Amino acid sequence: MNSRRYTAVTAPFGILYITIDNGQLVRIDSRKPTIADALRFDDHPLLRDAAETVRCYFEGHSTAVTLPCMESFSSFQKAVFDAVKSIPYGETRSLEAIARQIGRPQSSHAVDMLCRSNPLWLVIPTHRVLTTEHSRSPYLSAEEALRRMEQRYLKDGLTKCQKDGKLF
Repeated sequence: MNSRRYTAVTAPFGILYITIDNGQLVRIDSRKPTIADALRFDDHPLLRDAAETVRCYFEGHSTAVTLPCMESFSSFQKAVFDAVKSIPYGETRSLEAIARQIGRPQSSHAVDMLCRSNPLWLVIPTHRVLTTEHSRSPYLSAEEALRRMEQRYLKDGLTKCQKDGKLF
């Protein structure tokens, strides 16, 4: 039996679906879970906590989303994700900088592929990783979220989700 459960939370750019499996966060996504996923909408305590954490983040009350996540990462994945999580709020790093930071300077392509497949972009903020030193993040779910959020808050005078002139 599939133990996956999900809830929905309203973000500045639309609905986000938070999914857990066996008591661990496995996905935060704008795509609604399907019946094929055998998921059920639930009021699990971890889902309530995750939804509140995400709300607080987008309301500007915190600069990080810290939640218990799946830990089935390889040593390379863990090194990359730890490096990404160390990027301060409001800052960015290039793929090459992440590869150098983990001691694998030739692995920027592998870092890129891992960032593109990140199902937890709010917890592991791959939207802060750039393909080069001065480009925008190419990671679609986060990029789309940023674009929509920027449009909304520029229209609203940047009253929320802003710190030191930068959006989350």
